[in-house]
This record gives sequence, structure tokens and C-alpha cells, in this order.
Amino acid sequence: MTPSPRTSIIMPVYNAEDRIALSIDSVLAQTDPDFELLVLIDGSPDDSSRVIAEYLQNRPDERVRVFDNPENRGVSTVRNQGLDEARGEWIAFLDSGDTMRPALLETLHGYADKYGADMVGSLLSIVKAADGSVNDRTGIPTTEYTGDEAAISLLTGQGMTPYVSDKLVRASLFENIRFPAGIHRGEDALTILALCRAAQKVVMTDEVLNEYFMDSTGLTWGRITPLEESRRLMELQREILGDLLHTGPGKRAYDTSSVITYLNNAQQALFRDDAAGRQVIADCRREIGWGQALSAVRANKMFGAAAILLKVSPALYRTLYGAYVKRTYGL
Repeated sequence: MTPSPRTSIIMPVYNAEDRIALSIDSVLAQTDPDFELLVLIDGSPDDSSRVIAEYLQNRPDERVRVFDNPENRGVSTVRNQGLDEARGEWIAFLDSGDTMRPALLETLHGYADKYGADMVGSLLSIVKAADGSVNDRTGIPTTEYTGDEAAISLLTGQGMTPYVSDKLVRASLFENIRFPAGIHRGEDALTILALCRAAQKVVMTDEVLNEYFMDSTGLTWGRITPLEESRRLMELQREILGDLLHTGPGKRAYDTSSVITYLNNAQQALFRDDAAGRQVIADCRREIGWGQALSAVRANKMFGAAAILLKVSPALYRTLYGAYVKRTYGL
């Protein structure tokens, strides 16, 4: 019987033929070698399957398990497939095209051991497709949270990041948690929220350990999320928050998260200089209530101010916030 690895790394693959070898390289170069890599090809229409097969033919590694799904089912569904197949005591995620820095697993396991944490987060570095530049993100100093404190930090954008690819998670936390298949933007954050609520202790470090490849043609930047999907996202957040929503910090966190959700929707539309894009911005403006915007100011001044700006002057919001997004992400 194959012994259980310390960590299962789950990597969905879709349209990644140009960078998938780099992604696998970064996993196999980890300084902590006690892992399995689950490569889940999501009905990819490009040559990702062939590239992966040739890679493993030239560099066979028994730690790599490939699942070549013939139909495209979406990133949440194949991540859930990976969770069902995972044999490790801990779970990590990597999106195809992104890369892990060599000490990611070793470093995060070190924090988990030191603090007795159920989940450990790090920071992302952004690699811009346009020019190949690498931008390390900054955050707060290493911080310990209870699960509920981490949930509030996540929703207010004040420390906990909304990604799964910069986290190491105790596998037992996923016993009753899976990714929501019907949500296509924010599914990471929703899953992290559920994990925070299930955790006893969470640690967010100031280490930069994962490199995110920012491509404006990708899913996050290449489509506008339907408003109904954002509304469903907020419904699911309410369900996960449960009784925490009835506390002062929980209510402010939810209001702030709602503001962030609709600002993100509007942010996507900034790159559509047409009537449809302007309509999305107008719809998002209506979704953000004045009470929520003012509540968000108390929790996170930047997002609260952006919400007020959107409410007062959509044209000025479009100009100023659009300039910020383009400067930050190179889009």
C-alpha cells in the first residue's frame, strides 16, 4: 500500500500548454519532497494533455498523478475531484500556468507546526504576461487568528487573502467543504470563508511564495460576472457566516464583502468601453446600498471610499479606479 504523502497538491489544467511545464517544474523543485501532485486536465481544448504526457515520459515521477477528463466541467468541479482523490494530510493548490517558489511547502509547514494551525496563508507575486515583470505583494506582519477572526479579516480585505493557491490547509477541514460549482468568480474566497469557519486556528504570513501569472485574456479578467452570480455569492456567504452575521463585526464584514463583490463586478466592466459595460457599472452602483458603503468605510477605508465614489459619480469612478487597476495589474 502506498504511504500517504504529507501534502496533496491539486492543479486543474485548462489552456495551459505554454506554461504547464513551468508549473510542474516548480512543484518537483520543492525543498519538501513529501507530496503528491494531482494534475486534473479539465477537457482542455489545447495541447495541454500532450505536453503533460511528454513531460512525464521524459521525467517520470511517481508522485505525479494525472486525471485527463475529456469534458470541460469547470475549475471548481475538478478541484473537488482532486479533493476526493487526495491522500495527503494537508492540501495545497496551484493553478496551471502559475508557479510555486521552491520553499513554499517547507515554509508553510514550518508555520503550521510552530503555531499549531489548521490553515496557513502566504502572499502572491504577480507575473505580468505583457512584460514578464514580477511584483511581490506586501501584507500585514505574520498574524494568528481564530477561525472567526480569520473570516472577518478575509471579508474586510484586511489580512487574509481570498485565494486558495497561497494556502496550506489541513485535509480534515475539507470533510464537509467543497468548491461551489455554480460560482465562477469568488469561488476561492467562498471556500476560504468556509474553511475559516471550520478552523480553530489560522495563520497569515508575510512570506511571498506563489507566483500568479496575470493574463488579461484569462477567466478572471476576460469576462464580466453576471450580476445574478454575484447575488448568489452573497447568499452563500450569509449561509456560511450563520450566527456570526448577527454580531457587529460580522455584519460590518459582510457589508464590506458585498461592497467588494460589486466593486469587482464594476471593475471587470471598466475594460468594456461600450453600453453593456456601462450598464454593468450602473447595476453594481444600485446593488451597493448607502448603509453598506458607510459600514465598509469603518472596516476598510479604501473599499468604502471606492463604493462612495461609485455611488456619487460613476464617471469619476470609472476614470480614477480604472487608472488604478490598469496601473496595478498592467491591463
